[in-house]
Order: sequence, then C-alpha cells, then structure tokens
Amino acid sequence: MAAMTAATPPSPKAPVSAETGGMWGARVFAALLILVPVTAALDWGGAAGWVLFVAAVLALVPLAGFLGRATEEISIRTTSALGGLLNATFGNAVELMIGIRLLLGADPEAPKVVRASLVGSIVTHLLLLIGASMFCGGLKFREQRFNSTAAGVSSSLLIIAFAGMSLPTIFGLTVSGERVGTLSVAVSVTLALVYLSGMLFALRTHKHLYDVADDLRAARKPEWNMKWSVLVLTGTMLAATYLAGVLERTLSQAGEALHLSKVFVGVIVIGGITNVGECLAAVSYARKDMIDLSFQVGASAAIQIMLFVLPILVFIGAATGHPLLLQFTLFELSCMLLPVLIMNHLASDGVCNWLEGVQLISLYALIGTAFYFVP
Repeated sequence: MAAMTAATPPSPKAPVSAETGGMWGARVFAALLILVPVTAALDWGGAAGWVLFVAAVLALVPLAGFLGRATEEISIRTTSALGGLLNATFGNAVELMIGIRLLLGADPEAPKVVRASLVGSIVTHLLLLIGASMFCGGLKFREQRFNSTAAGVSSSLLIIAFAGMSLPTIFGLTVSGERVGTLSVAVSVTLALVYLSGMLFALRTHKHLYDVADDLRAARKPEWNMKWSVLVLTGTMLAATYLAGVLERTLSQAGEALHLSKVFVGVIVIGGITNVGECLAAVSYARKDMIDLSFQVGASAAIQIMLFVLPILVFIGAATGHPLLLQFTLFELSCMLLPVLIMNHLASDGVCNWLEGVQLISLYALIGTAFYFVP
C-alpha cells in the first residue's frame, strides 16, 4: 500500500539517507555501485554463471536502496497523493522486474522460483525487517509505540490478501487442478481491485490516518533536487532491469555450482538479500523513535507484493503464454500465514520492545533454515 502507517508527531529529525542506511550506509552503498559495471564486464568476458549470479545479486542491493531513496526524495517534494502513488509503483520494482524476467525466460521451473521469491519477500518484510526494527529500536528505547488503528488496517489487508492468494492452492488440492489457472487470474483481478480500494482509502478518504509523506516533510528536508532524483530513479531502474536479466540467465548454473535449490535461491537470495536497503531504512527510523514508519516500510511492502506485484506477474504470465499459477506448496502457505497472524497480534496493543524483535528474527531464521532443505 502506498502509505500504511498513521500520521504521528514526527521526531525532531528523520535519519539522513534512511533508505540507504543513513550517512555511512549511503557511502557503502555508493561504493557497492561499482558492482554494476563489474557485473557487466564479467558478463561480457564470459565469466562462470555462478560468479555472474553472485555479482548481480550483490549489485542489486545498492540499486534497490538508491531506487527507494530516489522515490522517497521525489515523494517528499510532491503532494501526498502523488508521493503515495510513486511509492506504490516503485516500492517493489526490483522484485517485479526480476519476476518478469524469470517468467519470460526459458527455464521451465521459473514459476516455482517466482513464487518462492514472493514468499521470501513477504516473510522478509514481516519478520526480518520489522523484527530488526523492533530489536534495534528497543535497544535504545525501553518501549516504542505505534498507531494500533492503522496497524490493524494493515493487518486486515494482509489477512485478506493471504486468503485470496491461497484459494487457488486449496482449490487445486481439494477440488480440481484443471481450473487453477483461471482461478489464479480471477483472484489476481480481485486482489488488484482491493489494492486500488486500499490506495483510495489511504490517499483520499482516510488520508489523515496514513499521511506518512507529511511526517517525512516535517521531519526531514529533501537532500537531492528533483532533477537528480529523477535521474537516479531512471538509472537504477535501467540497471536493475539488466541485472534481472543476468539473474534469469544464470540461475540454474548458480544453483548447481553453489549446491542451493532454486526454491532456497528464490526465498532467501532473491526475496531476502535484495531487500537489504529497505531493512536498513526501517532500522534507521526505529533508532530515531519513528517505529510507525518502520512498520509502514514492512507492512506496506508485504501488501504491495500480495496485492500489486503478484497480480501483475499473473497478468503478464497469462498474456505471454508463461502462466504463473497461484499454486503454492502447503509449506510455503504456512510460512506466509505465520507472519500474517503474528502481525495481526502485534497490531492489537500498539507497543513493541526488543524481545518481540528477537522473536520475529528467530522465526525468520527458522523458516530460512527449513527452506534450505527444500529440494
């Protein structure tokens, strides 16, 4: 969702360059950008597939961070509605581009990897990102409070989204597998409509609950001018598109060479590592006692994956003859259901501490370990 946290009194000063991990993080990310031309050089030189894959994944980390920062810089210079629309469009652009390239590639197992990457992204945002924010913020503040009303709306959307995306799997297992493709498209249309309705709720009819852009304007001034922000946004999108193609071409070779299953690569590598920038942003906000924004980063991203990215991938797959069926394994469904239920519980009291953060991170580690043994 474009904005999924309530307007709260802003902290005296928001973290500098939060989307790239603060001042020092931005410098590290800037240094890591050298991996983009390095990957291109390795690709041109015919390097081993697994080397290319690792280089591309690492190069996507700073790109995702600067993509998020450019989007935020533009958002705080514009109206709340336009800023929310930009966040909704580019919030998960890297996952979307990787998913599209995988679906349109020649690997017959691409849909399985795409589904795994969606599971990994959802689990990463709800468990690792929010857990790390609660832990790091809790080390500095005894307790942190967030708006339970807005968090409750986010939790309701998560439950509805999960229920919708799980229906084709349940139908295929209990009724018939013949209509799963048609049902997947129907579910995607419905989820997309729910997403649009949620955006209307957050950006128009009830924007007083969700006006995060105004919080950021009050707490932080833009660091880039509009021209530079648009240039960075365009450049990172183009570079990420190229790197997504590299991942698609080298996925099978990397899995064999590194002895990792494609499902594990999808869940942990594509779904997790490429979201490092968002995790750093959420932690930076939490350390400034802006835990509402940390929740917004995690919950909004998970909702965008379910209601925005997933339907687009299903539509593109259906239109190009590379169908993406919403037919998850029971284990994948369970791994998505657990954090959704936990988020619903956490939203009830509006208070968090470092121990709850440890618990979320521990569950993420257990899920990641379990996926390592998935063939």
